[in-house]
Formats: sequence, structure tokens, C-alpha cells
Amino acid sequence: MPAILPEKEFADPSCKILKQWVMLAAVFTLLVLIVWAMVGNGSSQSDKPRRSASSVNQKATDVRPYQQTPSNAVSSLGRKILMEGHWLGMEVGPITSELAKELGIQPNVKGVLVDEVTLLSAEQGLLAGDIVVSVAGQNTEDLYQFLEASKKVKSSEKVAITVFRQGRHLNIPIKSDSELGFAQMEAAPMIRPTDLAPHRYYGPCTNCHTIGNTGQLAVDLGDTIRRSLSPIRSGTPAPHRDRGACANCHKILDSIFSGHENINAGKKNTAGGR
Repeated sequence: MPAILPEKEFADPSCKILKQWVMLAAVFTLLVLIVWAMVGNGSSQSDKPRRSASSVNQKATDVRPYQQTPSNAVSSLGRKILMEGHWLGMEVGPITSELAKELGIQPNVKGVLVDEVTLLSAEQGLLAGDIVVSVAGQNTEDLYQFLEASKKVKSSEKVAITVFRQGRHLNIPIKSDSELGFAQMEAAPMIRPTDLAPHRYYGPCTNCHTIGNTGQLAVDLGDTIRRSLSPIRSGTPAPHRDRGACANCHKILDSIFSGHENINAGKKNTAGGR
């Protein structure tokens, strides 16, 4: 078979068409290879930032673990603002370094401080100043442990509470005629951005408080209670904002002297009768 087709065969129209199809196929294959190379290179480049961001996020998580939500559904932010607990007539709070110093509480004493007792707790021996170190044998080193311990005995009618008082531990049984329930917790109140601190410095305000203006109604229920109001003279400027017709609340006098005139008239009539 000859290595080169005779020149006359290239002159055949069918050979020219075949040659064109071969060239088109070669060009198409080349384009496919170029596109495939570009797409593959782009995807590999886009993977690099993702891997880099992932590694950065992992490092950030390692450095700042408090940003993660624990599996027990108690967020780290929530742990910052829990300030006070109420249970069985006792009011408890965390032992801050300032309180420990002022009250002479040793660093090895871990618990929640009872700052007020009423009702059941007062009747059965708890005192203000006691430090609750355990409830039903479960340690209560902070308000969160105190809350969890109270939940475990919420359906019981009695519980043993261990307190630290004047250098020694005491076991105080608390009994109730009904279920004990569990502790109710309070957070620090919301404050406005411009409020002055009402207490000594404990760190950044946002460690405890939520900053905003939506924590309290401008007019609460105490402001809507109807009181006996003094009479007013007709035409007197209102001392408060418009709350409807003045006669809805006040007695309207035609004159500031009308009351005196009535009194004087009564005296004249009495004198004349004599």
C-alpha cells in the first residue's frame, strides 16, 4: 500500500469532504481538552480557599471555645447573665470575689450564697449568709448546678440541703406539703446604652446585661390605677399629657372661689336663721 495517496485521489470531491471532517474532529477534540483543563484548574483553585477557611475556623474554635453551644443546650452567653435564683423561699446568688472578700468566705468553699430567706426555708432553719454547697448530694458550685439539682428533686416533698455556716457544714432537711418544684432563675436587667452603673465595677456591662430599650413599658400597671384626684379649675393648663376629657378623672370647678362662696352662703343662712 503506498504511503501517500495519489494526487489524483485528492482531486476527488469525496476525499476533500473526508479531509474537512477529520480537521473538524481534531479541532473539536482540542477545544474539549482546553475547556476541561481550565475547569479542572479553576475547581482546584476554589478548593484552596475553602480548605484555608475551614482551617482558620477550626483555629478560631480552638482559641475561643466559649462561642460554641454546649450539648446540654446551656449557651455560654446564657451562663454570663444568670444572676439570681429563687427556690423554697430562699434567694441565692453567685459568690463573687468581692462578696467572698467582704464576708470572709474561704476560696475552697464552693456554692451559692443565700442572701434572703422566707417561708419554708426560714421555718426549717436556713439563714441569710448560708452557702448552699449541695442539694440532695449533688454539688451546687454555681447557679447552673443549683438549678439542675433542684430539677432532680422537683417532684419530691422533701430534700436534704447541705450548707456551709460559720466554718462548718450543716445538713438541713426541707419538707413541704406539696411538690418542691425547681428553682426559678433571673438574669441581670436590661439597661439602656447611656445608663450610669448602679453598682461597683464588675467588668464590661455586656458580661451581665442586655443593652436596649425594650425591657420595660413606658407606662406600667401601677400608672393605670384610678386614684382619687383633686378638683381643678376650668381653663387650668393640664399638668400632664392628654389623657382624654378632664372630667373623666377630675371634678371641674367654675371658679377657685366657688367652694368658698358656697361655704360663706351657708354661714349667712345659718346666721339669718338665728
